[in-house]
Amino acid sequence: MVEQKLLLSIPQTAEALALSRSTIYRLINDGAIESIMVRGIQRIRPSALQRYLDNQQRVQRERLVNFS
Repeated sequence: MVEQKLLLSIPQTAEALALSRSTIYRLINDGAIESIMVRGIQRIRPSALQRYLDNQQRVQRERLVNFS
């Protein structure tokens, strides 16, 4: 059975997206990735990460359509 984490840390999120931690913080501050605070520590739900990825894919598709 594969264990799905309820919350990801900033380093786990950075590793999952192959981005730097500072980029993850910037995406959070820009509102691109939704985060929550748990006892003063920023965490990201996997569903928020999936929404970010889905949005990035949608934006990329729209750019391709508008480019044509």
